[in-house]
This record gives sequence, C-alpha cells and structure tokens, in this order.
Amino acid sequence: MASQVHLSLIPIFEDQNGAVSRGQVLAAGGSDRVIAAHLAAGRWTTLHPGTYGLAGSPDSWLRRLSAACLWAGPGAAVSHNSAAALWELPGFEPGPVEVSTARRPRPGGLVKTHRTTELSGLQVTYRHGLPVTAPHRTIIDLGRVATPPVVEAALDAGLCRGLTSVPFLWRQLNQLGGRGRPGAAALRLMLVDRMGLSHHAESVSETRLARVLTQAGLSGGHKQFELSDQGEFVARVDYAWPDLKLAIEVDSWRFHTSKAARRRDATRQNRMELLGWTVLRFFWEDIFYDPRLVVGQVRATLHALRRAA
Repeated sequence: MASQVHLSLIPIFEDQNGAVSRGQVLAAGGSDRVIAAHLAAGRWTTLHPGTYGLAGSPDSWLRRLSAACLWAGPGAAVSHNSAAALWELPGFEPGPVEVSTARRPRPGGLVKTHRTTELSGLQVTYRHGLPVTAPHRTIIDLGRVATPPVVEAALDAGLCRGLTSVPFLWRQLNQLGGRGRPGAAALRLMLVDRMGLSHHAESVSETRLARVLTQAGLSGGHKQFELSDQGEFVARVDYAWPDLKLAIEVDSWRFHTSKAARRRDATRQNRMELLGWTVLRFFWEDIFYDPRLVVGQVRATLHALRRAA
C-alpha cells in the first residue's frame, strides 16, 4: 500500500519540484500512517508541517517555493520579492521565500507570508510550475517591500519585455484599491510619466468625460458649471448635475499632489459639501484609461441621490 502511494505520487513530486502536501497524499489513497512510514524509511523528509519532500531531490530555491505554497494552503502563490526574482526583474535575485495566501499567515520560519483576499483570475499565473502573482500584480506589490527606484527599474523591465502595459497597470491599480495601497502613489507617478502625456488640456479632459458619461447613458449633466453661495463665487466644477448637487472634478495626478494643491482642493471641497454638494474626484488617467471605474461610480452616486430625493 505504502509503495503504491509512493509510486503514484512520483509525477506530483516531479511537477512540484520535489514537494508534496499531506492533502495530496491523502487524495492519492495514503494516510498519516503511510506518511509516517515513508518518513521513517527515509524516502520522504518533512519540509513544513503537512508538507514533504522526496528524498534525494535537490534542496533548490524552486523546491522551497513549492513547499511554501503547499504549506500556505490552496490558492497561495509566490509573491513580492520572490515573484520579482521568478520573473527575473532587475534588482531581485533567487533566495527569498515569500508567498501570499488568503489564509491567516502562520509563522513559517524562513517563509515570509502576506495575507490577501485578492488572488484570483488575472492576479495569478504559473511559472516553472509554480503559482505566482502575475507581472502586473508583482509590480504593484513591490511598493510594499521595495524602494521607488527599485520598483521603477522593475516596471521598466516589465514594460520593455511586454509582461504588462501602462493602461492595464493603471486599471489593475484602481481595482486593487491603489490610492490607499503602500507604494501606489509613487507607482502612479511612474505610470503617468510613461503614458507619453504629462497632462491633458482641461478642454480635452472635459470633452472625454462628457463623451464617456453620455455613451453610458448618463445624461443631464453640465460642463464647466459655476457654483455660487448667495451670489458669491465658490467654484467652477468640470461637470455637474445641479438639481442633484453632484459635482465631478477631473484632476491631474502630477499637479494635485503637492501639499498646497491638496490644501486648496480640500478647502474648496469642504465648502461645497457644506452647501450640500456631493463631490466625486477622478484623475484624468481614470477618464482615459479606466472609464468603467468612472461610469460605475457616477451611476451609483446618481442612483443614490435620486433615491434620496
């Protein structure tokens, strides 16, 4: 029985760089008694709790990564520094063992774990037989663990090799909640620099916004709406639904990140909100590269305001 289980697991050991999980052993017809027998006979070795290595297989970095993913549980993937090294991005070398998992990370000795609920679909692929965060996700995650110059070098390498693209990265950063994500602000500036445009003229952004909203069936808004309070000018907003007191502003990421600009925008927005206005802010990159985000948020806000009215 034990030898049959061992033989049936050989292809799995080979596919996983010499590592196998307890769950895979049980699925092959084995048991804890079979595992204990193979460990006692020296055919297998313990790599992590519930994770075993085939005796004689090299103790390679790839095997350590495979074992870490198996130990971290279903859905785990090589990530961060390890993923960057696996994708051969500059500044990262084989050696670190770092994985992301939906489970609560457990102490893993030399394994560094990150807890995430976002690893699905486009976020994960396979390389060298290992589940690994996709290139765009790897670059986004690097903001947590690497300095901006290192992230920038990795970004340029990924773009030059065709592993990802600037518009796709921008959309994925939005979907992953990029604005509050460590390193996201620096990455956004890098993406802006590589879009070939430092800014758009106001009229171009407004025209694009109006077209996006109209094509989505969100009519009734006004461009360049002037808002006043008892005859006193308060603001000129890029787009507005005055009847619902909804204003939309399109900002340039580059020119709205200084402390003075943020203070000016906050003061202006606070006054608008005191007058009962709802203000939605988007970057022009959202308008040009992620219009679905814009349409979705505007539509949801219009629906909520109309229900409230």
